[in-house]
Amino acid sequence: LIQTPSRHAALGRAAKMASIADLSAALRHWHLLIALALASIGEAVDRPCTADDWRFAFTTCNQEASGRRSRAAFAYGPREICDQQANASEPLPRPLLHLPCHEPCERGKQLSIGTEYHDVGAKANLTLSLTAACKTCEPGRFSLGGGRLLDGGAGDWKAWPAELSTFCIFKGADLTWQRGGGAIKVCMVHFGDLMAETRPGTWNALLPDKALSLSLVRAPGDGEACEPINGTAGGALQGKAVLTVRGTCTFAVKTEHLIAAGAAAVVLYNTEPHGVYFYPTQPEGDPPPRIPIFMISMEDGELWKQRIENASEATRPFRAGTTHCRSDGFEALPDNAIDSTSNNSAEALAHENWETINNRLGCAPWVSDPSGRFLHSGNNLHFHWLYSLLVLSIRFVRDGFLRFKYSVDAEETFDGFTFLVDHVLQFPLQSKRAPQGEIRVNVSRGSHTFTWMYTKDQGTTSGTDRTRLYLLEMVGTSYADEECRSCVGATAIGAHGSEACHVCNFGEYIDAVGKCKACAVGYRAPAGSVGESSCERMRPCKQEDIEVTYTGFEVDSSGTSHPVPGEDCRHNKTLEEHSWRQPQSCDPLREGSVNLPEVPKKVVECPPCQPHEGRPAGGACRPQVATCPAGLHAVREFVVARWHTWPRNVSQQVVGSVGVQGNTLGAQSGWQLAGDAAVVGFWDHSSQVEAHVALLHVDVELERPGNLSAYLNLRPAGSWGRQAALLVNNSQLAGVRLEGPYGRGSLFRLHALLPSGLHRLTWSWSFAEGHSGVRSGDDPRDTGWTGIRLLNLSLPGVVGAGASTCSRCPDGYEVVESASSCRKCPAGRARAANASTSTCEPCASGFAAEAGSATCRPCGVGMQSAEGAEFCEPMPQLTVQNFVGGSSGRYWDTKALMDAWNEGVERNRSSGLRLMQVEDSVYYFALFNPSEGPGSAARPEIDDDGPRLAYWWERVTPRHVGPGVVGPVLPAETCEVGGSTTFRAVGATMDGLTPVSDGELVGVWASFSSDCGGKQRSAKLFFRCQPPEGLFGEVAAKLLDSGSTLIGGAGPEVLQGNFMNAESRPNSPERCEDLVIQWRTPAACPACLPSDFVPVAAGKCDTKRGQRIVHMARVDCFGGAQAPEAHWEPCADDRKSAMIVIAVVVPAFCLLGCLCCYVALLRRRYAKYMVLDETQDGSTRSHGAVPATNFGMAGSP
Repeated sequence: LIQTPSRHAALGRAAKMASIADLSAALRHWHLLIALALASIGEAVDRPCTADDWRFAFTTCNQEASGRRSRAAFAYGPREICDQQANASEPLPRPLLHLPCHEPCERGKQLSIGTEYHDVGAKANLTLSLTAACKTCEPGRFSLGGGRLLDGGAGDWKAWPAELSTFCIFKGADLTWQRGGGAIKVCMVHFGDLMAETRPGTWNALLPDKALSLSLVRAPGDGEACEPINGTAGGALQGKAVLTVRGTCTFAVKTEHLIAAGAAAVVLYNTEPHGVYFYPTQPEGDPPPRIPIFMISMEDGELWKQRIENASEATRPFRAGTTHCRSDGFEALPDNAIDSTSNNSAEALAHENWETINNRLGCAPWVSDPSGRFLHSGNNLHFHWLYSLLVLSIRFVRDGFLRFKYSVDAEETFDGFTFLVDHVLQFPLQSKRAPQGEIRVNVSRGSHTFTWMYTKDQGTTSGTDRTRLYLLEMVGTSYADEECRSCVGATAIGAHGSEACHVCNFGEYIDAVGKCKACAVGYRAPAGSVGESSCERMRPCKQEDIEVTYTGFEVDSSGTSHPVPGEDCRHNKTLEEHSWRQPQSCDPLREGSVNLPEVPKKVVECPPCQPHEGRPAGGACRPQVATCPAGLHAVREFVVARWHTWPRNVSQQVVGSVGVQGNTLGAQSGWQLAGDAAVVGFWDHSSQVEAHVALLHVDVELERPGNLSAYLNLRPAGSWGRQAALLVNNSQLAGVRLEGPYGRGSLFRLHALLPSGLHRLTWSWSFAEGHSGVRSGDDPRDTGWTGIRLLNLSLPGVVGAGASTCSRCPDGYEVVESASSCRKCPAGRARAANASTSTCEPCASGFAAEAGSATCRPCGVGMQSAEGAEFCEPMPQLTVQNFVGGSSGRYWDTKALMDAWNEGVERNRSSGLRLMQVEDSVYYFALFNPSEGPGSAARPEIDDDGPRLAYWWERVTPRHVGPGVVGPVLPAETCEVGGSTTFRAVGATMDGLTPVSDGELVGVWASFSSDCGGKQRSAKLFFRCQPPEGLFGEVAAKLLDSGSTLIGGAGPEVLQGNFMNAESRPNSPERCEDLVIQWRTPAACPACLPSDFVPVAAGKCDTKRGQRIVHMARVDCFGGAQAPEAHWEPCADDRKSAMIVIAVVVPAFCLLGCLCCYVALLRRRYAKYMVLDETQDGSTRSHGAVPATNFGMAGSP
């Protein structure tokens, strides 16, 4: 900045306006010099400046040497208005220095800079200086008293606020979080170097899919192609793609005319600015055309049209990669088209998920709507598993608050909006909020970070799939407002300090002195307008601007009629009056206006009542109830088919820019009576409509679930779910079906199943929303009408409605005493629709029935019940015949099993249910008495929204886990109801308790069943017998010797179970697979019998006390018969042991002595023969040996 050519001029002006001493002070305020330099930049104007040309401004706050924060006020001459350096310019006053930054101005005032003269004397001797003071806001303006207001009603969101930043993160293909936004990929068509997002015609799918490369030309004439194309013009289209404009006739008619002229493809562009893309289709019953058609936006179409007119045919190539718009042929949107809106059908979006779109993963950050009415969380319709964040980091100089208005429309429970203050979550995920919600948080002094976060899980898209931020108000970010804000705009009314606004009515404006004045005849102005320039010329009146009212009256004796307030009929006569709807928004004097009837008020027959209603004594309509024979009841049905007057339980509301206004914003703002329909919407698109959302409320009470049916005209068809919606109790109801359109018109039929109870049905129309869908073209019969015509609606079972027929009560209901309706069978009773009796009968013993049951359900194996029971209960003892191990009479004690289940375990804090964690799944049990699920106390009781009571619940966790930066993730065992966690009944019915003993499998099966999405789901919990270890041997002896117990102790805080096998583990927590889990406990073993115990010696024999004898079970058992008490037996007698020793040892010694004596005797007898002598030749011979002789030899030597 200092290097700009304006530097010397800025310093020169500073020197000129102050003395040398003042200049030295100004130099210390360097920010003042910068401000002056900025003020000097601009296109030069030679005219000298006067005091009337001056502008005033404050510098930013600066820290002084004393520690005080101060700023300066200065005046400058804008270069675009005058030249302050011209010789004839009036000198600028000296800057006003050392202004404290904390100088407050209360709400309704602004901190204003002015001028004043000092000293007394002639004006030429006076000194002009600046002043700063709090000044009251002018009429029609207000201030916050030190804050910031961004209001969509005044178009403040057109420019992105400097205080806000936005980014998004998404789960990448490698399952890591990545910063967005990624490129959005959509179906594209190309024209030269231009490209445009497109939607193919529905008949394209009936043609071969192929790539196109053609020359592009414009349709001749007016470009609509609604008339046959002949002659030379037709020949120019041969084999080319033709650009045509929407309007006048159907898309199929346009295409057939172009086919006859030889065209090969059609490119159709919209006529609605910033209109939403939709899919062209042919009217019902018409044959599909034979060439492809593509729809593009008006902005792209006008650009292409201009390019065609300025280019030769050789430079006009048209290209489409796929006529079917296959997803694998999608291309990335250019950056300037990042906020284009898709209108894929709800069914298609509901089946998309993170895996199916992995070729185009990404996210979109928050963006500003071009209208400036709101910020929204980006176009993330085709993205999943993401967070889109809007962040505001700002300093509050004093305690204050932050307030904002918002709406959200996303997949219920799983997608939605949250808000954080300093990274702390302020409320759970919100998926539906319409028309607008408001949040206010108190904020302490200091720096704070506020985060608006839109989140999507990994699958399914519904609704508009975004959050909108309409108004943002901060009070406390400064000590004073430097300017006042206009009261016009709407949502500003109701802001802090706006009570100073004097809001004028419709057709009035605030003048300079703060008084309301009426606009001139034929002109109008929105409520809260400022200045006569706010008045606009009224449009010509149409038939829709005429309102017909009916008023009952009485005639006195003089023949004078007196209206009866609140009644539309007396003595079958009424006063019919035609008048202009008020406040009047049209000019009946303008050319083309319709006129009121010549006789605007006359006596006529009363208008007809609604079906099932009549006029007793010729007065107001009252419900009529048929008299029914015994066993039948009157079929009550609420039907609205006539719209001459508002039904007694129907009301209207308009949520406009000035808040809730009722129906006071003009003929085109709220719902209107049209005789054959209730109507809302546009008749003249050029007219200004001040309303935001028009609501039609129908309040009913259903005695039982009923099916709502309604017929309506809707244009455009794609506006359902975007501009048009049906809300039930201020939320969008799942399962609403819209069928149609029928014929060539815009007739639709709506179905919605409603639960019993009190309900507010709200038909909603938003004037400012975009719309999209499948359209067949522009029907000239509609003359530009856009909106809803509610023709009729019917709903059976409404309390207080009329009834003209009789019928039997449905299954599970009985006739009330007055025969006027049905009521649900109480618990323990049941009745089928074809039963001979009209009352519910009690269930016999061994049977049970919940409230509203058609039949009594027999108790399962191991279960029992008394007469009139709601639920079956376990038998005290369970028996099995084929027990392995032998003894007859084997049984299981269910009380012992229940005691073990309930022992020492922490329960869910809100419901009292017992938690069991099986791997990553969490279940809640109410064995053996059914209970409401977790969080039931916080949600309304809806009869047909799953079972109210169940034995077994499972937690269905959110389908995504957010990154750590956005908040803590609670562990499974500590999570209760909150966020988007939901609960589902696994076991609504307990089918039986079956003991089993089959080798290794010993225990009790508990069988359950429940409905899961129309499928019967089975779930089993196996209580497996797990006896304490070491019942025999040394371990048991040591435990017994030490006095320890084998069974007992507190259980764990959360039960830990496991699946029985791989086949019993569910593939996904969101699906309805059958479950089989087990829990091990000694109480699941059969009860002990007396014959199960055998005596066992425990330890060594004590010489003093003897031997301790205990009894141990020879089979796995628990409870039942008690083991005989342990006792002591004397040790064996010592004398007997000695006698045994003597009897064995003495004979042994005697035998050994005898053997020794015998050996000695033999030695003495034969000793002489046992001596050996040695001879001379060295040989030996024994003493006493017999000499050798020669027996039988003759002669000796």
